[in-house]
Amino acid sequence: GSLPRPSIRAWPSWMVPANSTVTLGCSTSAGEVNFRDIKKNNVPLESLPSPVSQEGLAEFHLSDVKTSDSGKYTCECYRIMSPTRMSLPSDVLLLLVTGNFPKPSLKAHQRGEVTAGENVILQCQKPRHLTESIMFALLKKGTSTPIKLQGPVGMETAFFLPSVTVSDTGAYSCVYYQTRAPFWASEPSDHLMISVTG
Repeated sequence: GSLPRPSIRAWPSWMVPANSTVTLGCSTSAGEVNFRDIKKNNVPLESLPSPVSQEGLAEFHLSDVKTSDSGKYTCECYRIMSPTRMSLPSDVLLLLVTGNFPKPSLKAHQRGEVTAGENVILQCQKPRHLTESIMFALLKKGTSTPIKLQGPVGMETAFFLPSVTVSDTGAYSCVYYQTRAPFWASEPSDHLMISVTG
């Protein structure tokens, strides 16, 4: 019998600027376990210790991240008993370090204030010369995960925010990133302020 599959997440976000610090948290419902390692693209990160966890949570700290730290991360846990029990790998966490490509532009079809209940369309456009397989992500300041992820239509993508509410007020930006190794990501676009009135 294997241990339950752990889960993995990143703080403050899975998309961060270069030279920042990221904490990868691995958690399990199995109680007291050892977390063997964090793997990046199926290769264990040698430099990180394997913490013993009483509460089923282990944190791995990546400091001063570089764009080369972008990639797919998983974690595993085990229990030293007779026989040793291993878990399956966690689901994959994609970690992106921004700054490898020039920033896109973000425009709104509506200008200024928007009334609650309206639909908002935000258009993100990448520079002309990039052709490889990419995705676009819509970000909102103060949230740790992207609002939306979408593939491109030509050089751009349109993010559709239906029936906006006052809570959708905020500063938005977008990035684009490679969907294959080395998973390079752009600088975020300039912020675009959306103001929703009740």
